[in-house]
Formats: sequence, C-alpha cells, structure tokens
Amino acid sequence: IMLKRLDENKKELKAHISSLEKANKDLQQAQDEIIRSEKLASVGRLSAGIAHEIGNPIGIILGYLDLLNGDGIREEEKKDFLKRIEAEIIRVKEIIKQLLDFSRPSNGEQGKTHIHEMITSTLTMLSPQPIMENIQTSTELMAEEDVVLADPGQLQQVFLNIILNAADALAEKRLSGEEGDEKKLIIITENKGNRIQIRFSDTGRGIPQQEVTRMFDPFYTTKEPGKGTGLGLSVCYRIVEGLGGTISAESIAGKGATIIVTLPLTSGEDPGGSRDA
Repeated sequence: IMLKRLDENKKELKAHISSLEKANKDLQQAQDEIIRSEKLASVGRLSAGIAHEIGNPIGIILGYLDLLNGDGIREEEKKDFLKRIEAEIIRVKEIIKQLLDFSRPSNGEQGKTHIHEMITSTLTMLSPQPIMENIQTSTELMAEEDVVLADPGQLQQVFLNIILNAADALAEKRLSGEEGDEKKLIIITENKGNRIQIRFSDTGRGIPQQEVTRMFDPFYTTKEPGKGTGLGLSVCYRIVEGLGGTISAESIAGKGATIIVTLPLTSGEDPGGSRDA
C-alpha cells in the first residue's frame, strides 16, 4: 500500500512539475512578447523624426538634380553636384539603416557589446527627433572597461527607453530662464570593480521620493493617459536583470531624476579585434 501511494505521489509530482514547466514557458513567451511590443512602440515614436530627417537630404538631392537638368553647367560643377548628391544618399541610407537595425527582431543571442559605442549610436539615432530639441546632451564616458556580454538589440532598447523617458520629463518642464533651469541630460559611465555603471541624469521635474520604488512596476507611469504604456522601465528592469545586472532610480521632486544601470563586465576584445556593437 505504501509503495502504491508513493507511486501515485510520484506521478502527481511529475504532473505538477510538468505543469510548472509549461507555465514558466508561457510566462517567458509573454515577457518576450511584451519586450517586442514595447520595442515596436519605440519604433513608432522614432518614425516621425526619422521621416523628417530623411526629408531634408531628399530636398537637397532634388535641388541638385534640378540644377543638373539646367543649361550652362560646367563639367566641374556637374561632378561637384553629383558628389553632393551621393553624400546625401549615403546619409539617407545610414538613417534608414539605424531604424531597421533597431526594429529588427532580436535573435536573443548574446555577444561582446561595447557600452560606449552603444550609448553613442543610440544618441545618434535620437538626434533628429523633435523631442530632443533644446536638450543639452553630454556624456562623460570615464569607464576604462566597457565590454559586457549582452544582446545588443535588447541593450539598445534599454538605453533608448531610459533616454526617451528623460526627454519626456524634460519636455514637460517649462523654461523660466532662471539659472539651473536648462534642459539637460547627462550620461556618465565608470567602473565599479568588475562592473560598469551607467548613470542617466536629467534636470526634469523628477518624482516624489515615495514613488521612486514604483518606477519599475508594470504599467506605472506619470504621463497623461494615451502618452505612455507604463511598460518601458519595467521592460528595462527585466532585460537588465536577465543580464545579471541591476537597475535603480534616484529622484527628488522638482530636481530631476537619475536611472542607474550596473552590468557585469566580460573580457575585452573578441579575437581579431571585432566588435559587436
């Protein structure tokens, strides 16, 4: 009887474990879907600025083509115009490539990623965005070691979400012209033992101290209805934790906010000196 009960208990335990494994797999799929959805939302926000940025070189190209179709153009001038047209086409290509690279579904594969290059490329992608106008962006990339093991696409999503949140906070701030009232975003990196710490500090309105601990909760947002999903920082938290890092926030109402990301370092260059990001 005891053996029979043990056998029944064993079967029940196996069924329970199987059920937990399925639930865990479903949860993982749901989390991945949330990350993809938030990434698509970010792409949507970027599209308007990218379209505007592409419009400028296209206008320049059309102007040069109009001149080339005119009469009395010397051969040297034609060559110069063609070189200028080529430069503008390359500019458009780079803009489109940046957006496509970011929007491409991540394969989840981790590789050696250079934090400083990732920060620079993310700021470059955001530079044409209207929301970044009048924001003084500065970087102090002081970390001597900046290589981490991560999925470059997901890591860029973390940086993009944090910077866009800072830009939103700064956009809400009304400039009064008083000293210390500028719109600033400062990104600082430094090494902490075998880790790299990245600090994103803005001079926005900040949030009350009692709300800081809720910033990474799903659906928590201080934005007006329809202006945010409240999932951005929650997605960042999930990605950073998955990389073995930590993410936290510091803020004082009326004096801005700082998001602190800490990630474990990996060994330096890939064989041959190649870089993944």
